[in-house]
Amino acid sequence: MTVELLEGSEALAKAMISAGCRFFAGYPMTPFTEVLEGMAKHLPEVGGECVNAESELEAIGMTWGAAAAGFRAATGSVGQGLSLMQESIAELCFARVPVVVLNMARGQGDYFQATRGGGHGDYRTIVLAPADLSEGVGLIQQAFHLADLYRNPVMFMGDYYLAHVIEAVDTGPVDFGPLPPKDWALDGSSSGTGKARIISPIMPTKRDAEVFIEYGTYLESSGAKIAAIADSFAPMFESRGCEDADYVVAAYGTPARIIR
Repeated sequence: MTVELLEGSEALAKAMISAGCRFFAGYPMTPFTEVLEGMAKHLPEVGGECVNAESELEAIGMTWGAAAAGFRAATGSVGQGLSLMQESIAELCFARVPVVVLNMARGQGDYFQATRGGGHGDYRTIVLAPADLSEGVGLIQQAFHLADLYRNPVMFMGDYYLAHVIEAVDTGPVDFGPLPPKDWALDGSSSGTGKARIISPIMPTKRDAEVFIEYGTYLESSGAKIAAIADSFAPMFESRGCEDADYVVAAYGTPARIIR
C-alpha cells in the first residue's frame, strides 16, 4: 500500500488509471476541470488517451466509442454539462455499454437527474456518492467494475469539495473479483470475416445481415436487467442512532461527512 498526500482531483485521476481506465474525454468546467487536468497529466504515462473535447456532446460520444471497443472509458462534467449528455447516457443504457460518468457537481440539484434517469427515461444508472476522498478513490474504482459487471453506465457523484480537499489516500488498484469477457465489444473487422460485431443485441452481428428489431421485447429485457441490478446490488449507506429516533437527518456526498 502506497499512501500519498494528494488533492482530490488528482487522487481520483490516479485511482481511475489504477482501475484500468485508458480513455478519458471531457470539456473543462470547474470543478470537473481539475479531474480532466489530472487525467491529461497521468493517463499518457500508461499509454492511455485523454482528450479535451470541444463540447460535452463530443466528449461522451468519444467515450462511447472507446467503451464500445472494449476499453475502460470515462467522461464527466458538472450538472449543466451532464444535462447536455442526457440523450447519450440514455442511449448508452439502452445499448448496454459500460462507461463511468463523473458529475463533479456545483451543488446537489442533480440528485433526481442521477438517480431517476434523464434522457428518454425508463432507465437507471448505478450511482455512487462518496462522503470523503478515501471513499472516493475506492468507489471510483468500483464504478468501473460495476459498469463492466452489469453492462450499464455508472454515475460517480462528486463536488467542488471532493475535487479540492487534500488528504492522504492510497490510489493503488483494488480487486473486486472476476468479470465476464467483453465478447460483445467491437473489433473493427468488416462483415466478410465473420468477426464483425455490433454492440446492441437488437441489431444483426454482421453489417450485411437482415436487421431484426423487436423493441418491445428488448425494452422488457432492459427493465428486467435494471430490476436484477437493484436486487443484486444493495444500497451502500451508514446509519447511526436511528433505532428510536423521532427525526432522521439524511445526507449524501460530502455533506454526509459533516453529518457523521
